[in-house]
Amino acid sequence: MGLPCARVLEVGCGPGLTTVALAKGGHSVCAIDTVPAMIDMTRKLARDSHVERRILTMLCDIRDLSFPDNLFDLVVVVGVTEWMDSLEQPMREIARVVKPDGFLIITGDNTWSLHFAADPLRNPLLGPLRRWVYAVLRRFGRGPRARSRLRSVTQLDASIRAAGLQMIRRTTLGFGPFTFAGKKLLSDSAGWRVHKRLQALADRGWPVLRSTGHIYMALAKKQARG
Repeated sequence: MGLPCARVLEVGCGPGLTTVALAKGGHSVCAIDTVPAMIDMTRKLARDSHVERRILTMLCDIRDLSFPDNLFDLVVVVGVTEWMDSLEQPMREIARVVKPDGFLIITGDNTWSLHFAADPLRNPLLGPLRRWVYAVLRRFGRGPRARSRLRSVTQLDASIRAAGLQMIRRTTLGFGPFTFAGKKLLSDSAGWRVHKRLQALADRGWPVLRSTGHIYMALAKKQARG
């Protein structure tokens, strides 16, 4: 992307692995998270890796980024969108703080993952029925707690466009493990072979497969005006 010594924002830094890797690459990184323990872990890893001078850590929410407009060359949002009820405000904030001609790397969990289709407990077509059953169970204190939120590739693409960002490249990653009624259908070794084969086809742009990996990943750009 041609970003030597970029100013990077990592949203949802977790234990700091990506933050430290970016700092080791010569970039200045602002690492934010909403969980104090994650900020502490990132700071410790930065010190242990001798890159603490390149890293600023702070508690901050993606829905209200406490930074001026047009500040960052790159914003990295990995493992965050699936915990957001709505992407409208987060995406607006990202588009605000990234520089013109700056970039966004973002991921999400894909509703239409291929390995969900074979399992009636996870097939998205049966989602309305599952939600009704869970609602009934929760009334009696027995339903599962809310988990991460999945979105389709189309929905995730739309959230990027709605924020005024230009899609550069999008892919999906990860096929398996395949289950039926929660039971694994393949051994670990066989499942890995199937994943590699399906991923290779998806990377070559095969219809259906290119959009049915478990993890959505996109690179987008904020266009300079004028």
